[in-house]
Amino acid sequence: MEFCRITQRLVDGLAEDADVREFVASSRYTLVKLFDEYNYSKYTRDWPL
Repeated sequence: MEFCRITQRLVDGLAEDADVREFVASSRYTLVKLFDEYNYSKYTRDWPL
């Protein structure tokens, strides 16, 4: 549950940015899903971003 609370706080902070909101609005994914995909790409796969 603590992980979920931390993630929610991080995503809430990201959602305050107008550019982030615009990007999410043009995406078919939620901000939480995009956050998850970013973390997977960067930290699990070590893909260049």
